[in-house]
Parts: sequence; C-alpha cells; structure tokens
Amino acid sequence: MWYFLAMATLPPTLIQVRILSHLRKAEEDGRTPSYRELAAAFGWRAVATVRDHVAALAAKGLVTLAPHQARSLRLTETGREAAVAMNRRPAPLVASDASLSAAA
Repeated sequence: MWYFLAMATLPPTLIQVRILSHLRKAEEDGRTPSYRELAAAFGWRAVATVRDHVAALAAKGLVTLAPHQARSLRLTETGREAAVAMNRRPAPLVASDASLSAAA
C-alpha cells in the first residue's frame, strides 16, 4: 500500500502512458477493456501486472474504478489529457539493435 501512495506523486511511467492511450482509444470505440484484454494487448501473461499499473494510475488520479464492478475502468479528464500529451512522441519499449549500435 505504501508503494502506491509514494507513486501517487510521480508522473505516469511510459507503460502507464501507453495504458492510458489504449484506454482512450477504447473509449473512442465505445468500449471498456477488461484486465485480461489489457494484459493481452501488452503481451503480459499476468493480469496482476495490469492490476498494479491500474492501481498506480488510480492513485495518481488518472483513472477511476467502481468497486466490485466489471469493466468499470474510466479515464479522468487528467488521465485523458496525459494520454494525449504524452502520446505525441512515443518512445520504444525496447531498444532496437540499430539504436544500440548508434549509441556505441
């Protein structure tokens, strides 16, 4: 619990911004993804990974959740703005071979 409280003051991580962007696109399509769908979209096997990121996003005030309600994940206005602002210049999740050789 203390971890999420400490994370509440930090800006969203790259993965969290990508989750926000995914949620924004889903909202535009008129749907709300489940945790399993989010895990599959990001190539994660564990739904707990999604749960942890969503808990951090909720602590930061970027998403809201209704307790004990399926598919209740919603972006706040701040979360929507963060998804748009941070998504203008996406960074790669993993360094490519070309970027590694250029850095050397």
